[in-house]
Amino acid sequence: MTILPNQSGTFMDYPYANLGNSFQTYYSSNPTQQPIITITEDGHKITEMVTKVYASNSKNKNAVKNFKLSATVVANLEGQNIIYSDIYPSLDIKYSQNNMGRNFDLIIRDRSFIEQIPSQFQKLMIEETVT
Repeated sequence: MTILPNQSGTFMDYPYANLGNSFQTYYSSNPTQQPIITITEDGHKITEMVTKVYASNSKNKNAVKNFKLSATVVANLEGQNIIYSDIYPSLDIKYSQNNMGRNFDLIIRDRSFIEQIPSQFQKLMIEETVT
């Protein structure tokens, strides 16, 4: 389930792709600026894009700190993973592709990210648009 440079002839503005499953996934150069596209086995198109990362309190999920997402990131391929570095300083997002589908993780690279979060923070939230 390796993610490779996109040489499929489809969605050529998407530099990376996984075509080894019953569905195909096309990865943009920045998932906060351009959605990731999945074409299902029956031909349906699903898009998903990270739109917001914020710290919240647990009672009402109000944002206590919004993190402005970067327009410029660096994508690194590592087998079944693609890691987008610095979607916010010291914060990366890693997508993992496997037989069952795809998932993602936020990676906090160092303490400087945590130090920006107000003391009333209880959760780190991520929002994405899925169509």
